[in-house]
Amino acid sequence: MRALVSYVEEGRDAYCDGKQVDDCPYEDNTVRYHHWRKGYWETQANDTFSLEEDVDPLDFSHPIYLAADDARGANRSAEYRMNELKSLLPSIAQIEASIGPAETWKGNCYGVAEALLNSGLLQPVIDQFGLIQATYGQYFGVVLEGNQFSDKPLIRHGWLELEEGIVIDPTYWVFVNEEPELRVCGVEDYDMGARRLRSVVLKDHNAPEFNEADGVVRWPINDPDVTKAVCELLGKQSRVDEGLITANQARWLGNRPLADLKVNAASIYRALDMLGYRAFIPLDNRRYVESLAEADEQKGLRR
Repeated sequence: MRALVSYVEEGRDAYCDGKQVDDCPYEDNTVRYHHWRKGYWETQANDTFSLEEDVDPLDFSHPIYLAADDARGANRSAEYRMNELKSLLPSIAQIEASIGPAETWKGNCYGVAEALLNSGLLQPVIDQFGLIQATYGQYFGVVLEGNQFSDKPLIRHGWLELEEGIVIDPTYWVFVNEEPELRVCGVEDYDMGARRLRSVVLKDHNAPEFNEADGVVRWPINDPDVTKAVCELLGKQSRVDEGLITANQARWLGNRPLADLKVNAASIYRALDMLGYRAFIPLDNRRYVESLAEADEQKGLRR
């Protein structure tokens, strides 16, 4: 599942939760794998340093230095991987010839990202790195003072994203008043589907009561694991184990952060779709879950 904040942050949390570095859940030699390990080792180095009263600055075999060196190595590996991708990208001139002048891209971030994806110019990247998804959400990165976006408290933005934790942003240059270029980076500045924001807003938003006045429908999936997960989400208000759910509960369920739905997201979305409640699912969340299914299908075909 895509990190809520960043894969570096996930690695930090894993160390604090007592996990081992080999518990990293991501595929080897992907950016998210390297970033997770970077976060893990940075936190280990900082934690060890806080416990040590006196560290010999010349003892490079000390665990602090070893962890810090591992963190730097992980970061270099991530940078190398992203540079590999950069070498496959088209030039701005090639993109302009396909989708129009860069000057017209301003204020049309998602449209530009989608047009670039559909242009065929990124096929070499797809062949080597896998599927790319056009994504919409919130941007939390650098915006220079005096920029047209600098006075906005929240910036809605569109970009391209790969499952392994790489962002390709065709219009980042607008935020920093630079010449047009494609930005390639990690996910930390990009809140896919506004999930980060949504998780804060919905943190204390409890599940609605089972109220027949809201309209009761039959829960369409008979999967014990999914039923158990939905019952846990809805809590004592749930009657999904009886095959019943209200429209209001379905709306609440569809709007939960993906981090809450976990591995059951695809099944829950399918159930809501079968009920005619597709509109209850945030578009970016649905697209992301569908892209994961498509990626799994393609991996199966390549085996």
